[in-house]
Amino acid sequence: MSRYIVIAGIHGRYDEFEHLLDKCADYLRAGYKLVLLGDYLGYGKQSKEVAKKILELADMERVIVLKGHWEDILYRAYRPESIHESEKYKKIIINKRSYLSLFELVDDKKLLEEYLDLIEQMKLYHIDDKYLFAHSGVDFRMWRNCSSFNMFLLNHTESHFLWNNSFYDDYLREYFTDKDFIRKSFPYTVVAGHVPTYKINPAIRNFYEYAPFVWENVIGVDFGASSKHGRLGAVIIRDALSYISVKVGFNEKKWD
Repeated sequence: MSRYIVIAGIHGRYDEFEHLLDKCADYLRAGYKLVLLGDYLGYGKQSKEVAKKILELADMERVIVLKGHWEDILYRAYRPESIHESEKYKKIIINKRSYLSLFELVDDKKLLEEYLDLIEQMKLYHIDDKYLFAHSGVDFRMWRNCSSFNMFLLNHTESHFLWNNSFYDDYLREYFTDKDFIRKSFPYTVVAGHVPTYKINPAIRNFYEYAPFVWENVIGVDFGASSKHGRLGAVIIRDALSYISVKVGFNEKKWD
């Protein structure tokens, strides 16, 4: 069985990312696969440095770099199909208060083009052993009406893997409607980010605020690094689950 280090939602937190990788060094040396679930840029003040690091990691063995919705935003803003699309997604960047975060990257035209080329190559999901990794999960509501897992995947669009804000809620609704059906028939455990774990259904949450969300077929691994009060976390998947996290802003540079 493969072993994994899973990180989601780096969001321009380069110092935190490097510190987290240092904390995971023993696992990496032991041959664990590093799975990155997208949303590498935005919010934090070191998106350019993170982009360089992701380009470096993407060439390494045992590293899986998946696409997140922030990669979709950046790509559509700077390699659009139309002027309207470019304007729409640049407005999204501004509305998310991330223009300054991305300015240094966008200003470096060579690096930006290299990173956009990498985004073109990023997969939407990765399946390995008994796990399916995807930025915003899958649409469990489709499973009941699909005759095979291949059909289930074919019914998904890019949006399901990148922009599915209701993934955790939909899963829990399906689970509590017929838990045996979901638990026994779905062939993989889905590992996702996108929504910080502290925002996932607080009515049933019984864990520390900055920790993985674990519920039968689902593991949520985003610890909320998009917020200056959040953390960047790595979830270690092996026989037992563990995690490591770094507080956002512990060593972050200031704007000039």
